[in-house]
Amino acid sequence: MGRWAIAVHGGAGVDPNLPLERQEEAKQLLTRCLNLGMSALRSNVSAIDVVERVVLIDNLLHTL
Repeated sequence: MGRWAIAVHGGAGVDPNLPLERQEEAKQLLTRCLNLGMSALRSNVSAIDVVERVVLIDNLLHTL
């Protein structure tokens, strides 16, 4: 397996004007996406497939 790295981009950051509960939810979403990506890469899933999975999950979770 080759070496890999993941960069997580949370936009411009968590809006400090959001209630603390919403700020924490945003941070947890980023962590979930990171963990999903790491798990997939460790399982030798291709990088492009990892990106597609993480974006899909991120989009789905934002609609809840």
